Amino acid sequence: QRGARESTRRTLCRVGARSEWLSCEHHIGRVMAEFHRATATAAPQASAGGGAAATGGGISQWQIFNELDLKEEAEMLDLARFLDSLLGEFSQKHRNHSIELLNARDDEDDEHEGGASSLAAAAAAAAASLGSETHTPAASSSALPIPGSGSSFRVNASVTSTSLLPEDADIANFGPLPKGPLSPQTALSVIEVYRRGGKLSAKSVKKILRDVYKKLKLVANVIRVPVESEDVSVHVIGDLHGQLPDLLHILEDAGNPSTENKFIFNGDYVDRGANSIEIVMILFAMHLAWPNSVFLNRGNHEDHAICCQPPPPHGCGGFQKEVKSKYDDLIFSMVVEVFRYLPLVHILDEKVLIIHGGLFYRRDVLVSDIEAIDRLDYCAAPEFEPLPTSPEEHRAQDLRQIMRDALWSDPKFSDGLEFNTTRRQGQLFGPDVTEEFLERNKLLMVIRSHECVKAGFDQPYERCPHALCTIFSASGYSGSNNLGAYMTFGRRQLTGTSRVGPEDPAATDGQEPLFFAVSDYTFTEAGETLEQTNKTSLRALIIRQKQNLLEEFMVADEEKTGKVSIDVWGTIMGKVTGVLINWAEILPLLGIEEDDALDGQIDYREFIGNLRAGLHKLNESEDTETLFNAMYANRAVLEVVFNFFDTNGDGVISREEFQSGCDILNARLPEHKKISNPYRFLQMMDFDGNDGIDLNEFFEVFRIVDALDGEVDGRIGVVNDAPAEAPTEA
Repeated sequence: QRGARESTRRTLCRVGARSEWLSCEHHIGRVMAEFHRATATAAPQASAGGGAAATGGGISQWQIFNELDLKEEAEMLDLARFLDSLLGEFSQKHRNHSIELLNARDDEDDEHEGGASSLAAAAAAAAASLGSETHTPAASSSALPIPGSGSSFRVNASVTSTSLLPEDADIANFGPLPKGPLSPQTALSVIEVYRRGGKLSAKSVKKILRDVYKKLKLVANVIRVPVESEDVSVHVIGDLHGQLPDLLHILEDAGNPSTENKFIFNGDYVDRGANSIEIVMILFAMHLAWPNSVFLNRGNHEDHAICCQPPPPHGCGGFQKEVKSKYDDLIFSMVVEVFRYLPLVHILDEKVLIIHGGLFYRRDVLVSDIEAIDRLDYCAAPEFEPLPTSPEEHRAQDLRQIMRDALWSDPKFSDGLEFNTTRRQGQLFGPDVTEEFLERNKLLMVIRSHECVKAGFDQPYERCPHALCTIFSASGYSGSNNLGAYMTFGRRQLTGTSRVGPEDPAATDGQEPLFFAVSDYTFTEAGETLEQTNKTSLRALIIRQKQNLLEEFMVADEEKTGKVSIDVWGTIMGKVTGVLINWAEILPLLGIEEDDALDGQIDYREFIGNLRAGLHKLNESEDTETLFNAMYANRAVLEVVFNFFDTNGDGVISREEFQSGCDILNARLPEHKKISNPYRFLQMMDFDGNDGIDLNEFFEVFRIVDALDGEVDGRIGVVNDAPAEAPTEA
């Protein structure tokens, strides 16, 4: 196991038909995951309950992790639909305010900070120490070697040894930034502030957001990035998900941006990790300082309805909560407004298409279709779209779906194209679809991210490995202990590099060749083993689905014995949870020992009861709070509702906030459902009488209502309309 700061950079190259580095376990896990999806579609009753033969030799912890991760993403999309419905008018109000601030000049900022600009002084000092050249780092022109390979594309890649900030600089609330265009020295100072654990002032954040907003509004959906000479390196970075140590490592490893050292970041900068706003500020600052060398794609998480969601372990989001805790809801609204203008695709050297998710619901999509998208006309998860009544409406729907596919799709091993039922958005596209797309658009390779892969880099297609790869840069993602990786492209064919496109140069029609290498690392350590992570996530998922599982088990238990066969149990587990694995193989992971199923039967009430009530059986290292909170199937929704009311993010819904939120809801509700006396409800929830509701009080109300049907299972009990007697105090 690599240490937290130990980095082993390997050059991964293709040798023969398969990459030598790809683990057999990972490959089999991916094949079987796809097999289960296919059989689930064809025969749902056989999707998850089969014997060991169905898994081709045993299920892996990595397969379980991937299935759970996709399940969480699907639940996230369901919650996004709710958010779009709940926050439509509320979001527009905040959007109008945030747009007003984004369009303002620096001197119109309503936040005033006294004193001289420490960052301006630091930047001036750095400029004096680095010399007059501002758009290239102070470095030699020789390439830096990759340990173990002997050579690299990277040129001018060393990081300056001169610190841009004095050791005694006040980095706790750093700023304001110098007025005018953001310089490379200022961008490097921003990185240094975060490297030291500091924080930009709100005014500095707003300046960066204003500047990048005005710039991104002018860029196209598709950006072309040239590789002008053998001296140019281009690094492609995948998902970062708020993991600042991984980004800082990449920047140390690859070097400062310059005209000869370019970066393309492929989306999903936020959510899950603790430092999303820091990553966003660094990337925006770099893009402003080196606009022709640092490029940013949009990912599916760069969306208001997605990053409003709760952080792990209760959701896949967390960005809103993080920004509100570090700044305020207004800055969050400004950031997500900027996200709407991020480009969708970059094309490297007219050969490599870089897109966050993948390909599209129809096979004949051209790059010109992507260029025609109105990227502001986007909803991650629409409930439904009416049938178009004109060619213009049909084209608009077509382009909206192409954009959703660009952000949400995944590859599959087999040929063909089908809806991505696992994520509930995007497509599953096979090697034939990818080859047709490349040929039609005169390209050689598709690079996508969006999916955690064990080695940080993956080429999933056996028949045409050159056609598609996945790059994922967040190491130790969600407890998986995966490697992070990034790709480096250049014109030099060095030892250990791979050629872009087919191995036969004749197949590239005489184009000037392009080569790539892959650097991997382990920088963000998982806090627990992958098995522990899976155990916690599986138990939480089962508890959330307790009632649905019980109903299915009781239907299958025709003789009312309280038991079902292991095969039937596994089929129902897959059907209800949506996690398509061989459940029979993981009985011990769920606390069911061999002695508990000697007759081939499982007592389903005892199984669920042990998970719900037997929290004391868990290892001390496991997150018991996670499991307890997971008993509420609607917890994520409730947390979103709480955040909807808690507009200032202080963790308490004040009387004014509650009234304002009810006013917004009343404007959207029919007359018979309007909230007639909001203060009465506030009083009912305000247990401590402080004229406000904290998160615990908010959840306690739903717990009490939840228990009215006699089961604390996260499903609201149905209560008749007769007046209830006042409860007696305990």
